[in-house]
Amino acid sequence: MHAVNRLDRDTGGVVVFAKNSYMKALLAEALEETGEKKYLAVIYGSMPAESGTVDAPIKRLAEGDMMRGVSPDGQRAVTHYETVGSC
Repeated sequence: MHAVNRLDRDTGGVVVFAKNSYMKALLAEALEETGEKKYLAVIYGSMPAESGTVDAPIKRLAEGDMMRGVSPDGQRAVTHYETVGSC
């Protein structure tokens, strides 16, 4: 079995497995073509707008650590968001 994708820590969702490396390559290519992940988050506070885009470079905060933060020398990360409700 070959894991085709992964989930971020503290994230739930679907993980895709392939029976062989050939199918893994095909599935990974198909997932790459969409280039899209969707998340639903619950936040405390308010967003600056009902919807928008955050385009900021991020990198690991410390070597070997999974936590990431915005940094000028980081990798480009684009996030589109939309508020779907509030309390």
